[in-house]
Amino acid sequence: MKISDLELKKLMPVFMQNDEAVKALCAAVDKLLHDPCERIPTMKIWGETDNLSEDECDELAWEQDIDWYDSSASLEVKRQIVSQAQEIKRRRGTKWAVEQLVSAYFGSGYVFEWFEVPELTDEPYTFVVLSESEISDGDLEKFIAAAEIAKNERSHIAGIYIYLFECKATIEVHWDGNGYAFDYARRCGTYPESPWSGFQCDDEVDASGSAEPYFYSVPACGTINCGTYPA
Repeated sequence: MKISDLELKKLMPVFMQNDEAVKALCAAVDKLLHDPCERIPTMKIWGETDNLSEDECDELAWEQDIDWYDSSASLEVKRQIVSQAQEIKRRRGTKWAVEQLVSAYFGSGYVFEWFEVPELTDEPYTFVVLSESEISDGDLEKFIAAAEIAKNERSHIAGIYIYLFECKATIEVHWDGNGYAFDYARRCGTYPESPWSGFQCDDEVDASGSAEPYFYSVPACGTINCGTYPA
């Protein structure tokens, strides 16, 4: 008997095998264990997705019915898509699912919904993708096709942006001086004026910093489309 074809009733003592309650219970347990037991041989495969060949990736994608899988993608992308497939299927239609595809195709990046970045899109149920990595036009088309499947039905991609970090640092140093007079005991002949000599200064240096993000875009030369100028 194989664990994938478990028949629990046969493992029962002979005098229990004809008991109706025992037979019903064994049949129910057999049904519950069937699917998990069927997946046991694949445990080693899913733990070694980083070492899969292209043919193995293609075969697993077919077996798992990964409908956003692209057989023409690079081997690295294929491996990542296969390793994430089941989790994406469970969380399909969410922002998380699209971000996993961003990681697969761009290497790193973020998904922002319309209410999070009104500077980039303010149309309800749209979202944008931001990444530091550039990809080829071919991979970009593949990502868009995959994202269309992974996202929910009402959401739409408003744009894909490659962003850079630009930092400006300013240090302000100023002197805050306060004078304090030193009074002496009254001396004969000095009243009503009180003599004083010298003063003390308190020095403070303010080197606090602050950061504020600014969205900016640079259109590429020769890409102006009808109706887009001057925006």
